[in-house]
Amino acid sequence: MKSGGRNIRTVETWPAYLVRHIPDPVLGEMAIRALGATSGPDVPTLMLNRYAASTAEKKRAMLGVLGSRPEWAKALLKAVKESKVPKHDIDSATVRQLLALHDKSVQADVEALWGRVRATAEDKKQLMTQYRSELAPGALKQANLSNGRAVFAKTCGQCHTLFEGVSRLGPELTGSQRANLDYILENVLDPSAVVAREYQMTIIQTTDGRTLTGVAAEETDAGLTLKTQTGDIRLRKSEIEKRTLTANSVMPEGLLQSLSPADRRDLVAYLASPKQVPLPAAK
Repeated sequence: MKSGGRNIRTVETWPAYLVRHIPDPVLGEMAIRALGATSGPDVPTLMLNRYAASTAEKKRAMLGVLGSRPEWAKALLKAVKESKVPKHDIDSATVRQLLALHDKSVQADVEALWGRVRATAEDKKQLMTQYRSELAPGALKQANLSNGRAVFAKTCGQCHTLFEGVSRLGPELTGSQRANLDYILENVLDPSAVVAREYQMTIIQTTDGRTLTGVAAEETDAGLTLKTQTGDIRLRKSEIEKRTLTANSVMPEGLLQSLSPADRRDLVAYLASPKQVPLPAAK
């Protein structure tokens, strides 16, 4: 820009300079971490504008930074509520980081989105340690991804989809942090520790003596649809004797423990795959 024959150069702020380097494959994560040491009020907006186009690793780094200050956390939670940041991107560690800020507004937003968060039981922590060792990168490189897809179809496919289809009960997994082993272990080994409200289990007792469990959806004054693993059940309100929303996930515990070590390895490797793979050839 020129004024009175002189060139006027717009001064770039330090946060804006760092954000501009987020896409850099070498400097990106360092720039994100450096942003955490700044205190500019525009940091959340600048970072969230880059979020969708960033890699999974950079997204995790951004979430760590955005969860480090109450005002930044509020901006992050607002983005989650507005679906600008997918709720399933927020793992249990980030949720607990948000609660550790001890900010009443942040805590209220967390509870509105996920309900009350409980600590992971000691036995599940031990399992996570065991599986981190068992499912180390070297082991996953030996995985049979096609078998992993078959295991997924048998154990997870009733509720989730990956790469294709529409999920019935659980979230669609294609865009989640599938390559993050801790994220997978936390959600599979202790699915009820942090549960988005829309995936909490509803228990319904009907007037004709049935007990039904699933996710309540498509509710009107006249009735609702209960999504279950075996299909959708449409109920009139007059058919419902009692209805209870639990703090538990509809996802059952013990999934990984029920698999053989080879199937466990293949499933986790398939979950981390960046693209679809063929099913095993028929024998």
